[in-house]
Amino acid sequence: MAARSVFRAALFRDRVALVTGGGTGIGTAIAAELLGL
Repeated sequence: MAARSVFRAALFRDRVALVTGGGTGIGTAIAAELLGL
């Protein structure tokens, strides 16, 4: 069973998100989650 996203589907539509610390830890998890939107 796949987990649901914590972000609304259209929350970042036509937007740019800058994730600092995307190489490790929670930054990586957030970047991966945003990539999947």
